[in-house]
Amino acid sequence: SVSPQLKGVLAGWKKLLKITPNIYVTTISDIEANLDKFTGPHRAVGSAALGNEYGSVRKMADGEYYIAFTDGMSMSRMLETLAHELGHMHMRETFENADVATQQAIRDEYDKWLKSNKGKSAREHIESMRARGVGKLEKISEKRKSEDLDPYWSKFKEWYADQVSRWATTSEKPLNVVERFFKRLADAMRSFYAKLRNQKYLPNETFKQYMDKVTANIDYVGPVRAPVKPMGKKDQMALFMDRLDPSDTEVLYMRRAADDFIVDQLDTTPKKGMEAMDSMIKETPSFQAVKEKLGTYVNDATINNADSLLAFLNMRQISEMAKKVLPQFAQYYRVITTMIDSREKQQTDAAKIYQRWEDWAVKHPALSQALDRVMMDARMSGIDPTDPLKEAKIKKESFRADWSKIKGTEGEKIFVEVRDFWKQQLDRKREILEKKIMV
Repeated sequence: SVSPQLKGVLAGWKKLLKITPNIYVTTISDIEANLDKFTGPHRAVGSAALGNEYGSVRKMADGEYYIAFTDGMSMSRMLETLAHELGHMHMRETFENADVATQQAIRDEYDKWLKSNKGKSAREHIESMRARGVGKLEKISEKRKSEDLDPYWSKFKEWYADQVSRWATTSEKPLNVVERFFKRLADAMRSFYAKLRNQKYLPNETFKQYMDKVTANIDYVGPVRAPVKPMGKKDQMALFMDRLDPSDTEVLYMRRAADDFIVDQLDTTPKKGMEAMDSMIKETPSFQAVKEKLGTYVNDATINNADSLLAFLNMRQISEMAKKVLPQFAQYYRVITTMIDSREKQQTDAAKIYQRWEDWAVKHPALSQALDRVMMDARMSGIDPTDPLKEAKIKKESFRADWSKIKGTEGEKIFVEVRDFWKQQLDRKREILEKKIMV
């Protein structure tokens, strides 16, 4: 499921970062579908399906690496995730072999960052660490403080990987790689991070200088652009936004993956529209000419500036205008609206469950880990421990022990909520498939 374009970006970044071992890249959904096919040193790849991360990296027994990531996110967030995982490799392959002075300089910047978060909120802590898009996916209570976060959020290796992710998605040389395969996305990212208000998402200045120095003598930044079918506007928009198909329950609804990158670009659209209107006014012919050829003039001006003028209209207004000429457009608008409403409801339900789960995990970290293991064991064995008859069939001792820890606690209620949420998604998907088959 990894596209040739995404492979091209990764190959270019790998070259740029001077990572020499082979890297195998796959998606979580592909791993889940092929768990029994990983053998030898690659058996370790199967473990990536056990977690709930957006991405993971691991060095295998043969010295090679694999990266597993969640597909279904926007392209910009997938790139941030992959760059983060490459950052872990870069730390291991390059940073740990750097001279003492370089290592100390980077660690000093990390110490400054860590101290700067004291007294801040958990949200501010995460936003100062993560790359922009992925950072917004973290559902954190506004009341939580930086000091309340899991130790994960203060580890040097995670800060380092996030700095690499920030560097890769905002700096010129790595964006040149992205441009070879996703030109409009690269252009949008350059424009976005050039704005003063968005510079808080850039990497630490010392870290950027370090990365620029590491990659200074690399001129070749990626393979020849993959031959692909030209992308239309709809496909280009998909680079910024997640899929709207409500039947796509493979998307991780437990964490919202709706990218608002496109929202930050909208401030340029009204300007373009105003310029078009201004041009039409300035180029207005004489009164007599307008009187004689008014219809032709308005028609030509509208066609020439259609893209800009449509920027002033929303989808509902366009639907009202188009339905007389193309009645199917009104039906299309209703379908899109229903799909968006459906997605929003699912994400809202998931967010409520996730927030409750997270708040409980903060108070009971040991029980939270037991709950994580119970969910995985239940999934792998097909045994629902809340059913007394099925609970008696549990053979795995660790499964039974973990279940006894959370049984009767808030953890059991969370287990039931998560189970029922995914059951609803599965039932819904089956219903949609049955309708498609019947048609």
